[in-house]
Amino acid sequence: MKNPVVKMSLQAFLVGGIIGVITQGIFTIYVMIVKDFGLAIPLSLLTVVALGGILTAVGIFGKLDKFGGMGVNIPICGLGSAITGMIIGGRAQGLPTGKAIVKGLAIPLKILGTAAAIGLVFALIKYFVL
Repeated sequence: MKNPVVKMSLQAFLVGGIIGVITQGIFTIYVMIVKDFGLAIPLSLLTVVALGGILTAVGIFGKLDKFGGMGVNIPICGLGSAITGMIIGGRAQGLPTGKAIVKGLAIPLKILGTAAAIGLVFALIKYFVL
């Protein structure tokens, strides 16, 4: 393919689609096991985040990232990979395991905390003002 943008877009679409199908399968299995749609959603997300971390630790996620680009990073498994990568990087810098874990969790928790705070503000505005 001559146009690298088209090629990269197709690769991202392919890999992101495969991740979506795998995540749907995980969700379906959880629904069958726990019989609760509401509980199956967070269990599925946690599983996919954990899989992203495991794939990073064993060196597979980086290869997927090179091929699939944002198709790999946009799904939630990219969060697990980012956390694991920061922890591995902290250990490589000589940090003790505990400090490496804190370093790995610091930025994602700040981002998630900020997102939760913004969501709360909008929910309160909707509830009390609109």
